[in-house]
Amino acid sequence: MNDEATRTRGIADPRPGGDGALTRRVRHDLAAFAYPAVPWTRGPDGVLDVLIVGAGQAGLATALRLARESVRDVLVLDAAPTGREGPWSTWARMPTLRTPKELYGTEAGIQAASFRAWYDDRHGVGAFDELRLIPRLEWRDYLCWLREAAGLEVRNDTRVTAAEPDGAHWRVTTEGPGGTETLRTRKIVACTGMTGAGGPRVPAFLAPLRPGRAAHSSDAIDFAALAGRAVAVLGLGASAFDNAATALEHGARRVVQLGRRAELPTRNAFRQLERKGLFRAFHTLPDHIKRAFAREEFALPTPPTGPSLERCRAHAGYELRLGTDVTGATAADSGVRLRTGPGTPDVDADFVIAATGFQVDLGAVDWLAPLAGHILRWSDVLPTAEGGAAREPDRPDRPDRLDRLIGAHPKLGPGMACRPRTAEAPAALRNLHLFNLAAHVDYGIACIGLNGLPQSADNVTQAVCADLLAEDAPRLLAGFRAFADGASAAGPHQEDAR
Repeated sequence: MNDEATRTRGIADPRPGGDGALTRRVRHDLAAFAYPAVPWTRGPDGVLDVLIVGAGQAGLATALRLARESVRDVLVLDAAPTGREGPWSTWARMPTLRTPKELYGTEAGIQAASFRAWYDDRHGVGAFDELRLIPRLEWRDYLCWLREAAGLEVRNDTRVTAAEPDGAHWRVTTEGPGGTETLRTRKIVACTGMTGAGGPRVPAFLAPLRPGRAAHSSDAIDFAALAGRAVAVLGLGASAFDNAATALEHGARRVVQLGRRAELPTRNAFRQLERKGLFRAFHTLPDHIKRAFAREEFALPTPPTGPSLERCRAHAGYELRLGTDVTGATAADSGVRLRTGPGTPDVDADFVIAATGFQVDLGAVDWLAPLAGHILRWSDVLPTAEGGAAREPDRPDRPDRLDRLIGAHPKLGPGMACRPRTAEAPAALRNLHLFNLAAHVDYGIACIGLNGLPQSADNVTQAVCADLLAEDAPRLLAGFRAFADGASAAGPHQEDAR
């Protein structure tokens, strides 16, 4: 069991610290700024307009925006219990969010629904101004409150097991507290974050040792059981340091952190990509420019924050070994022996944590696997992305490896929608939106995390609304004509009727 499980029990419906006035204000503002509030979508009977998979920050932000656009027949599903959606109560192991506290987007333009308003309501007016970074578990509590305050329909403990094309729509099978259920929907939006496009990237030599002697950093890890033991952590990214520190804080006798790079990265180059223009319109760039950006991004590490480094260095049992390439692992006694490259000593540990990132492989996602072969990928279009005067020259040490990473990503259209690979592919694919790590090459870093959430959620919402309108336009036109004919026959002073 994750060591934080006990801290998340009983938070199924956390409320702000006040008397409920903020929730009432959110609902008032949603009603006050809803004009025209009349629902305009109408699919076949028993068919949802949109099914959102994932009730984390992206799923809630998208659902709230759709509600503000009067798209009412929306359901959000999450496999996790309430309060454990996303990484905040599970595998995120930093005390605070790494992003600036001023980030926004979940509130969909309703100031009362923002984290700033919620935090001041819970802790007192002015508390947000005194805050340096957002505490991780407070962010979780805020998201739980937001869905209730905004009246979003969320169904927890419900896992999608299959998605089958139903003409241009979808028939989705779920497993939940009530057993197996089939839902029909016009649109699916997969808001499944870093883990939902293929899962963790685990070195092949560690796979046989999971879960008893090794884990990925996104796994549920019993850190209390590591007290007094030796732990090896693979990787130099921010999550590697967070896992190393968590093990030390739970009493690990020794933690050795291993990384291939000879120097520890100290500058976060990704901050240079935090520009509203890139967040809003990156997907409109030519393919060869997207590919050039992706090559640069995929070659870069995400450095640890200063506080993450200090968490580790505060412990005498911490050791950081740079320039160490781990090439293999074998079970040894009750632990693991890690083999390293020439000139570096092997490492013995009782337990290994691989903070080695996440992969994009739709074939590894249970409910997407049967569809993966029908979805256009970047590997299908890379030859046509070669040209263009703006293309950066290849660096000889990396193009093949980087292009393999790029090629695994789906080649997405408006609103992160899938595109068919062949003419025979199911028409419903255009109504499957991958608002997760899979969209990275086409949408940049806006598709993950908080930084570009306002723009990315807007992009998905606008595309979904455009598609629903295109499908409903004949019905809307017929209704308009019928009303106009009736109004003409009745005379010029009829009340507007909707």
